Amino acid sequence: MENGILSWGAYIPRLRLDRQAVVEANGWANGALAGRAKGTRSFCNWDEDSVTMGVEAARAALARAGGKPERIVFASNTVPFDDRPASVIAAAALLLPPAVRSTDVGRSQRAGTSALIDALSSTQLSLLIAADQRHASPGTTQELAYGDAAASFCVGTGDVVARCLGSTSRAEDFVDHFRAAGETAELHWEERWVRDEGIGKLVPAAIKSVLQQTGVEAAAINHFIFPTTFAKLSEQIAAKAGIDKGAVRDDLAANVGESGCAHALLMLAAALDVAKPGEKILMVTFANGCDAILLEATPQITKLQGGNTVAKLVANSAVEKRYQKFLSFTGEINIDFGLRFEAEVKTALTSQYRRGREFAGFQAGKCPKCGTVQFPRAGVCVNPDCEHIGEQSLVTLLDVPGKIVSFTSDWLSFKGAPPFCFGLVQFDNGARVLMEFSDFPPEQLVVGAAIRPVYRRKEVDKGRHYHSYFWKAAPAEVN
Repeated sequence: MENGILSWGAYIPRLRLDRQAVVEANGWANGALAGRAKGTRSFCNWDEDSVTMGVEAARAALARAGGKPERIVFASNTVPFDDRPASVIAAAALLLPPAVRSTDVGRSQRAGTSALIDALSSTQLSLLIAADQRHASPGTTQELAYGDAAASFCVGTGDVVARCLGSTSRAEDFVDHFRAAGETAELHWEERWVRDEGIGKLVPAAIKSVLQQTGVEAAAINHFIFPTTFAKLSEQIAAKAGIDKGAVRDDLAANVGESGCAHALLMLAAALDVAKPGEKILMVTFANGCDAILLEATPQITKLQGGNTVAKLVANSAVEKRYQKFLSFTGEINIDFGLRFEAEVKTALTSQYRRGREFAGFQAGKCPKCGTVQFPRAGVCVNPDCEHIGEQSLVTLLDVPGKIVSFTSDWLSFKGAPPFCFGLVQFDNGARVLMEFSDFPPEQLVVGAAIRPVYRRKEVDKGRHYHSYFWKAAPAEVN
């Protein structure tokens, strides 16, 4: 059996920052921003981060693949904890067994592609997640060019949708930018030096290496993926390598932005959404060296295409023109929310552990006598005609359709984006759960609206910088 990609998934936050709003706010200090005012860039809602984006992308990949991975790898440079594995948090949310092998990789813009190369060399069924919530100093070109996103792949042997023809890596300590330990802002070197001496020389060498290794002609490449913030540079690299201009994939700069170590994999997911059997996909990343991976789509790919494609995720957007709101969400400014902001939200780690996997996987209890489903699970059935006392089995609510029964918009309780919207959700299996709503446009928050559970950040303990996560209700369909 051949080794390759078994399924894929992606996630892009619904929020998009209007670049013109950034230019209007900062153009007085940096006139060069005016030429970058077109389009939008994605950014995380107040309750999203790299972990939540990664979980949502992985859910899409697992829904296509089925089965339980033996290994989970989380690639990111922007996880909220330095010493709490994002792979373990994600594994619990995805209901993976505790015996799953978990690994975190980062500290490189090549973390995603390097992890994919590693997964492709193993026969284990691996779940690879790459997610980044990009940070840039206000008023910089990077603030306009970056975006937040995630992609995920199931990799292993079997009915692969894309087989790996070959790969290569090159380690070169060419420093185009860096972020010092403990800092959030990056320092970037002179653009012409990076473009001409770095990318212009190292990337073509990596392309030549993988093509020679596999015996594939450059003209045979149908999809060329090279994420870069330099306009038209991917076309120039393709031309230099002999790759047809029509093979160059859209870098999603116009509406998403460059999403760090996840971006090449996000572009790969977009390519798999439309690739035909037999088409060849070449993906290259540049960061202190290069990774190059050559894939070939198989007939199996047509069976998994459709659903929430990257194109649909790009289109499902809400444009935000309030630059100050964006800065609040990214932590650049602190809005005074008054006394409600001062509430203590310390997480009891003991309680979290005791029922952590149950809550992380949004698992309810099912009465063994009457079949009533209730959340959270309890020792007594809530059905007044039953009230059975005893152990209840666990059933997840993640894939059960639900609808809004009631809702409230509360301006007195603190949330990062007031008002705090919550209400009662009725699931088709009978469970009724009080849930917080997220990503609902005001006109769609109505009784009877269909919902889907989404993994989000629930609270942030400001005193201890601890992030807690739970499931919220979002609109059921990606439009």
